[in-house]
Amino acid sequence: MRVEDWGVIALAGIVLLAGAVHLSDPPRSSASGAVGPPLFDANWIPVPLGSSPQPVGAGTAVPIVLTLQPRSAVELAAFDAAVADPASPLYQQFLTESQFDGRFSPSPSNVSDVLGYFASDGARDVTVSPDRLLVSFVLSAGAADRAFGTRLVELPGPGGSMVRTTEAAPTLPEGIEEKLLGVSGLSGPAISAPGAPPDALDTVRSLAPAPPGEFLNGTGRAAGSQWFVGSDFVPAYDESPLFPGSAAPYPNATFPTDEAVATLLMSSYNASRSVNLPPWDPAQIASYLNQTLAPSWPRPVIEGVPVEILNTTPPSPGSLGALNDTSSNEEENSLDLEMAGSMAPGAEVVNFYFAASLYLNASASTTEGSIASDFALALGSALSHSYSPRRLASVSASFGLPDLNDSAWNLELENAAATGVTVVAASGDQADAPNGLSGRAEGPWPTWPASAAFNSSGTIAVGGVTLSMAGASTGSFDGRGAPSLAYDPSDGLLTGQSAWYDTLAGPGNYSGSEGGASFVFPEPYWQFDSAAQPSIAAASGSEGVSELGRAEPDVSFVANDTIAFISTNPNGSANVGLLEGTSIAAPVFAGLLAEWAAVDGHPFGFLDPELYRIAGYYGAHPGTADPFQDVTSGQNYYFSASTGWDATTGWGGIDAVKFLTADANESIRDYVYAGPTPGLPPPSSTGSADLLLAVPLGIAIAGIIVVWIALERRTPTVISSPSNPTPRTPPPGTPEGTWFACPYCGAARPSDPVRCPGCGHF
Repeated sequence: MRVEDWGVIALAGIVLLAGAVHLSDPPRSSASGAVGPPLFDANWIPVPLGSSPQPVGAGTAVPIVLTLQPRSAVELAAFDAAVADPASPLYQQFLTESQFDGRFSPSPSNVSDVLGYFASDGARDVTVSPDRLLVSFVLSAGAADRAFGTRLVELPGPGGSMVRTTEAAPTLPEGIEEKLLGVSGLSGPAISAPGAPPDALDTVRSLAPAPPGEFLNGTGRAAGSQWFVGSDFVPAYDESPLFPGSAAPYPNATFPTDEAVATLLMSSYNASRSVNLPPWDPAQIASYLNQTLAPSWPRPVIEGVPVEILNTTPPSPGSLGALNDTSSNEEENSLDLEMAGSMAPGAEVVNFYFAASLYLNASASTTEGSIASDFALALGSALSHSYSPRRLASVSASFGLPDLNDSAWNLELENAAATGVTVVAASGDQADAPNGLSGRAEGPWPTWPASAAFNSSGTIAVGGVTLSMAGASTGSFDGRGAPSLAYDPSDGLLTGQSAWYDTLAGPGNYSGSEGGASFVFPEPYWQFDSAAQPSIAAASGSEGVSELGRAEPDVSFVANDTIAFISTNPNGSANVGLLEGTSIAAPVFAGLLAEWAAVDGHPFGFLDPELYRIAGYYGAHPGTADPFQDVTSGQNYYFSASTGWDATTGWGGIDAVKFLTADANESIRDYVYAGPTPGLPPPSSTGSADLLLAVPLGIAIAGIIVVWIALERRTPTVISSPSNPTPRTPPPGTPEGTWFACPYCGAARPSDPVRCPGCGHF
């Protein structure tokens, strides 16, 4: 799939009318008044020495997303840590979204002050996220130059692309800057339409030629495969006992009729007509679920929430008619809804989507950074939506970009952690293979937002496996027309799993579960102080990172051999997709999380600390009660599956019943891993040089090497820092791994998404 989304609804009493643009005004700068801590784009790229950047045309429309300071960033981080800590009296005592807004959202006056400043420079199409954490608008490039005290420029990037940045780090007057955490849209690889965003991760891929269908052995290149529908994954992950009426029901067995799952996507689009299309066809989603779910299961309630961005509202769900979707978004939307709905019968599954034309029409002009913040706006919309009388348990994100840091997404993750919502994301489909072998553009290492994880908030990274099950087939499918699908009551137990890796289509088409250590995010304490750390250190060393980073995936679910209804033919029948991708895995896990919340009577929030704690306990006390379905066979391009955590499949899959049993076990809840927790191996063990050179030769063009490193490796680059930064050290008794060296000033800074106490950078 490919998606970005914004959850933004204008607050009528706050949004100000845009004022006139005075192009002759001199640019504002720090000389015009005192400024607060350094403000910079979350993905700011410095102008390489010796380059000749060209000014961005003064009239170019530049989408901007601002991240506002919450009322107390320190208190919010502390609250998130408390609700994730079994030793705290606040453990799993989550806030409602209304309580979060009242306690942590910026005040309306702060939002008004910020918007008033930019309104004077002609900001238009202003929207504010419902939680007031994010503000988006459009400025002309000339107005942006004035507002941020710098100049927007562009220079050549890899493969003929353009990189947008600023001549200097942006600054704002003190009264405005102190109200912000970050700004996106001023810097990053420029994405210009027509055409799909080149670095947007398509996390689902159709397999062709089409082999026979559900629960049958495939033919041709898929020989030996079994093919499944979403309901087949219920027994695969031992979810059946959690449903009423099963042969041996789990205590409090119930359907998740009081729960909700959200997906973050965008509308379909037809490039030849330059028009937005419906995101998915309700008739086909309903047909798929009616055919493949057990007759006794309640049907999920499938809804679409169009998100208005920049005065553009996408169409409501419906038939695409005679036009086809050239963006592949309908394929992804349909898949996500069908997989989440299959794992959460009776739940409300809500698709938040915005207009694809914002990026895919001829006038669109944006950057990777602003796309990332648009995802954050979508997340904010999902968190603030009213699901009454249901509650939101999980959010599924089957999209990605090259690893980056986005203050807007980070802050919405803190909101999710405080309100008990688990955010899961596909780890990526590039199999850690070079771009030239994968046909993708994200680079061979972890992708965002799956990589975005901190000590007490973050995204759960979901990798992919190929699985096999015992049982009998329900029919056959030769790839023509629509198969006669039905719920399969003969599904047996899971009989095997291996890391998902597909090279059968040859170079340029490699796909597979992606993982490894982030070059952007420091390693959180729950990974450093865990049984995964020896493997994480080894994987990090093989990548050649200079400091330990957040490693992924955390867990893995099915990412191959899946049948979905993905679009509507002009005659009204469904097109059948035979799909692979970690965007199958993410909504499968999101649906399972809703069922867990229903049975246990509470959502789980940021789940990673608990996942690693449970895995550590069973590493020290192995037994049949271990909920993790460890995957020890298979590989991707760079890593191999192995016992315990590995950089291909994480901890593996999860047995639904055993997880809830482990969650209720006080011995596991109080378990503390005792080591070892090694750091990086010696440099001699680093083995990434050959792989990093295995990229298309055209990339190695003189004059863009510095930019290429900034884009592909995301190594932190000094932007600006005070001349005399105040030295800081971690507080006494701080657990190792919870602080790291600030890449801007070198001082110790916490791993949570807060400003550095030494230099003020985010």
